[in-house]
Amino acid sequence: MSVKNLLFKFPDFFKKKSLDALTNSTTEFPQLDLDELVEQWNVAEIGRQDGEKNIPSASTISHGSNEQKIIASFTGLLTERKNQGIEFIQDLERQFSNMKLSDLVSKLNTFAREAKNSFMNIIQKADDELHTSKAKFESLSKKYKKFKEKNNLEYEAHYPASRILLISILFVEVLIETFFNFSFFKDVSESYIVGGVYNALLLSIVNVVILGWFFGKICFWYKNHIDKSKAIFGWFSFIVFLILAFLLNYFVANYRVIANLATSQDLVFSFSEVLSNMVTFNQAFELNDWFLFLIGFVAAIIAFFTSYSMDDPYPGYGKIHRQLEEAREEYIEVKNLVEDELDSMKNKQIKDVSNLSEKLTINYNMSKSIINEEENYIKKLKNSYDYLEQACNFCLTKYQEHNEASRSKTKPKYFSKKFKFDKNLILENDVKKNKEILKKTSTYIDQIGVNLTKAKNEIVNNYEIARDRFRVIEQKNKLN
Repeated sequence: MSVKNLLFKFPDFFKKKSLDALTNSTTEFPQLDLDELVEQWNVAEIGRQDGEKNIPSASTISHGSNEQKIIASFTGLLTERKNQGIEFIQDLERQFSNMKLSDLVSKLNTFAREAKNSFMNIIQKADDELHTSKAKFESLSKKYKKFKEKNNLEYEAHYPASRILLISILFVEVLIETFFNFSFFKDVSESYIVGGVYNALLLSIVNVVILGWFFGKICFWYKNHIDKSKAIFGWFSFIVFLILAFLLNYFVANYRVIANLATSQDLVFSFSEVLSNMVTFNQAFELNDWFLFLIGFVAAIIAFFTSYSMDDPYPGYGKIHRQLEEAREEYIEVKNLVEDELDSMKNKQIKDVSNLSEKLTINYNMSKSIINEEENYIKKLKNSYDYLEQACNFCLTKYQEHNEASRSKTKPKYFSKKFKFDKNLILENDVKKNKEILKKTSTYIDQIGVNLTKAKNEIVNNYEIARDRFRVIEQKNKLN
């Protein structure tokens, strides 16, 4: 490689010591072995060769071409460091900006006042909901009282707290009756097991659900109605139930008798014979037939009275009473929910303001480190600029000394002047502004415990005000 080309860039040894180091760490600027650099660049030889040719001329007021190459090499390195510095400092200042110190201080100062609206929103919502709940209760209460007066009821409605047990009784009844019915039907069913189960289940459903539940739950309770015609209907439904339950199970018993006879004697089964036997008794009942009749009839009776006891004896009284109690429970639930929301909001705000205070403290300490790192970096970078300027002058001086020693004419006047870099290479930064932000924040940080306690006290005070307002709303919407 020629000497001329070498001056356009730093030698490999310098790249290893300087450029690679800069790539690995933008906060360190290693110094150079200037003697080795001068030797690698052949500065002395180039200066001697130019001096023998009296280059540059004595009248020249600016550096010669070879000197310009030296200056250009250092200026290029300086520009590279400046670009790296711009990126590094911008990153640090982005980090500082992301700490949002001023915003955090402002939030802490105004947190309780702004959070006060959260309590007020809960209270406003509670006022509306309690008013609506009270209006609903009062409407149902009037309806309930009117129902009592209209039907001449002097007692409060009473019914089982839960109908699950009674429904379970009906369900178990169906299963037990199905089991016994199947044991009687399995030998006479044309489809044997499957047909026997089907017939047994169908009979149980008719007995328990269609007869027992329908007449016991829907019809019979009208016997207690103040309207005489409805009371007569209720009692009449009981008589109808007994007749139907008797006829159904009596028919089933006769069905088994005729079916069993047809099966044992290999005869054709006929429903007309079943109906005929219900009147003529031509085929006498066996013990199992009587059991089949009694089990079905008793199951219907049990289902009837179980269904009847599911609600208040007076028709519709239990339903309207349950609606009233549900409205009362809804009112109480609204009250409890509001109290829980107020407590939860208070605890959440205290937690949030504590986290905000902790975050501010952490961000403040990180911001101090960022400012220190930026100041140290700018100082190192400025020192690096000064050092590179000295290094450039060192190389220029070596060139000029050998140039002057080899000249036959007077040296240029600028040889006796020091070279200076352009001062616009110094980086612009926001350190001063950021330090002002840090200083203002430090005043708050010094009293962080006091400020946090003040914020918490304001939250508790807002909570107590909200609770007092809720008590007023509660009293205004109190159920009679």
